[in-house]
Amino acid sequence: MATTLVLATLAFIIPSAQLGAQQQGIQLGVAVPNKSPTLNQFEASIGRNVGAVRRYRRWNDRFPSNHEINLLNDRDLILSIKPERNGSPIRWAKIAAARPGDPLYQDMVNWANAIRPYQSNIWLSFHHEPEARTNISYGNAKDYIAAWRNFMSVFNKEGVKLAGRVWIATQSFELRASDRRHPDRWYPGDAWVEAIAADAFNWYQCRTGTNNAWKSPRQIFEPFRDFGRKHPNEQLMIGEFGSVEDPRDRNRKAKWINDVRNLFKEPAYSQFTHLAYFNLHHKGGKYNCDWRVGTSRPATEAFAALAADPYYKGTGVARAPISPATAVLPATGACTAVRTGRSTVNLKWKSKGYVIRRNGNWLSTVPNGTSSFTDIDAPANAAYHIREWRPGGKVDVRCEFDRNAPVDPCVVTFNANEANFVFGVPGTIQLRKNGKWLATASKTYTDRAGNAGANYIARKRNGGKITDYACTRG
Repeated sequence: MATTLVLATLAFIIPSAQLGAQQQGIQLGVAVPNKSPTLNQFEASIGRNVGAVRRYRRWNDRFPSNHEINLLNDRDLILSIKPERNGSPIRWAKIAAARPGDPLYQDMVNWANAIRPYQSNIWLSFHHEPEARTNISYGNAKDYIAAWRNFMSVFNKEGVKLAGRVWIATQSFELRASDRRHPDRWYPGDAWVEAIAADAFNWYQCRTGTNNAWKSPRQIFEPFRDFGRKHPNEQLMIGEFGSVEDPRDRNRKAKWINDVRNLFKEPAYSQFTHLAYFNLHHKGGKYNCDWRVGTSRPATEAFAALAADPYYKGTGVARAPISPATAVLPATGACTAVRTGRSTVNLKWKSKGYVIRRNGNWLSTVPNGTSSFTDIDAPANAAYHIREWRPGGKVDVRCEFDRNAPVDPCVVTFNANEANFVFGVPGTIQLRKNGKWLATASKTYTDRAGNAGANYIARKRNGGKITDYACTRG
């Protein structure tokens, strides 16, 4: 909720010419079968790697697979966990009621532990598309919301700091408010998510017995955008999208993709931060829906043009709107930034702010009272501010940057009983503690039984060569 304030006593007010709506790039993603060749083929066809991959997991699946570990080296995962064990649904009410000591609660703790080494690269969703008719056996909307909140509470209690919690629905945003499936009935609440997503398609006539009209991207996505406007502080994502071909017009799908490219660049769609294409052929029963971009040469070329557009090379981070009530103060030593790796920066501050901004964009919101943060995707030209709320308005405190600080292969900082690691060496690291293997990680890791007196070593394997790096104190 935006409030207009006047900072009569603060200097350095941003000139009005710099205010107003600002565009952010969109992170491009894809959903493909869980095999590396299919992802490689898709990326080769569009001429670049995507920033995120959609993954679908069930309750008792092993995570991460070797393929997913490779993906997490340089991509985000949009991870959906469905409460289904060996083909049988786990009812939402049981998950909502699970408490420490219950097997279901321990299952959630196990998921938190499995995700922890990769936490900052994972957008997590509990049971995507809950309102769909196929999920009636799991319970009702009230049960679902309670289950979502309990599931995410476990991650909070276990100290897992995700890229974000993303709630994902179908195209039900276009339904009447009285419909059982309307998203208003299923939404867990703004306090429980960082992003809202829709899985939305141009079905046309690919379902037997269903004669859908051809729908433009605006017809498909506008109802979702309207829902998002009621939740202006949440990022909006398209978790799955696609179009089939029109057998009578081989250029129609290509035009549809071009329209997508143009639509999300409109200022009215600036709340969107991710688009993940559903590059699969959905076949079986009444479905014969080939969403793949390779269904025709025009479609492939259109999607390659979208992928090459600089606007679709974003990081998937929303911009908090800048208002005339924001003052920017010069560096005063209240916040410091030190580059500790090729793409990692450690921030420490003494101010009361807990919103971190990078290059003018919202980067993260940390718990109030926190005084440090590690940015693991820092560009070479990164500049940071910590946003405070003071009487009279918002204040951005500039972080002083020591650009001469060395790039360390392993930096460890201690916070109570936690040891937090940042690795400046790319790829997978085998972390050792007092001569014994502790964990395998990339970019960051947290030892929740940290010991300031322990000897931590980051081991890098390259073929048969082993290189050990001593972890320095941050």
